[in-house]
Amino acid sequence: GMDHGAMNHDMMGMPMTMDELRAARPFDRAFLVSMIGHHASAVTMAAEAQARSTSADVLRLARGIVTAQAEEMGRMQRMVDAMGAAPAP
Repeated sequence: GMDHGAMNHDMMGMPMTMDELRAARPFDRAFLVSMIGHHASAVTMAAEAQARSTSADVLRLARGIVTAQAEEMGRMQRMVDAMGAAPAP
C-alpha cells in the first residue's frame, strides 16, 4: 500500500513532503499546487488503466477519475490564479 504521509508532491518543481506542506506559508497556495500535481498523477495512472485494462469496471472507474480529477484540477488552478503571483521563497 501507499504511505500517504511520506508521499512526495510536486511544488514548483521540488518534491514536497507532508511535513513541508504542513509548514508551508501561505498554506492554501501550497496545498492547491500540491493537489494539482497529485491529481495530475492520478489522471496519468487512470489514462494508463484506460489503455491497458480489460476490466469493464476498471475502465469505467478510470474514465470517472479522469473526468473528476481534470475538473478539480481546473477549479484548483483558478483558485491559485485568483491568489495572484506566488510569493518569493
